[in-house]
Amino acid sequence: MPWYVLKHSPADVKADRGSALLVEFAKAQMQHPHVVDAAIYDQAAADGGAIYYFSPSAVQIFAVPLLEMGAAECDVPVQAHGMDLVFGDPNKAQKLADE
Repeated sequence: MPWYVLKHSPADVKADRGSALLVEFAKAQMQHPHVVDAAIYDQAAADGGAIYYFSPSAVQIFAVPLLEMGAAECDVPVQAHGMDLVFGDPNKAQKLADE
């Protein structure tokens, strides 16, 4: 399964939709406790929005909501300054590509 990217606009960020997204993902994760390497990374967008990257394991348990929100398949993101792991165990989470 590929990685997926979801972009939030500045208005989404102002409305704190990122927090709501993470709460919904956490609920889905609780239904799949065997998936221990799921990861979500985020990064500020140049326009003041936010970009979320979902690992293949995260997509596996959250595919339908992601597609409903307009997420798109993407290549493995490259680790960049300002990119943070916002969900997942740092010791088990699927990793980003090196720069």
